[in-house]
Amino acid sequence: MMKMAEDGISAWLNSQCFVLGLWERILGERKMIVASSNC
Repeated sequence: MMKMAEDGISAWLNSQCFVLGLWERILGERKMIVASSNC
């Protein structure tokens, strides 16, 4: 049960990182992303 939760969390974090990466490309700047780029 705990394993499933961990997998879900890591998948969510990975998708967050993906979205941040997209924003990084679109905006062309890292300023607002640096704080949350622990990916």
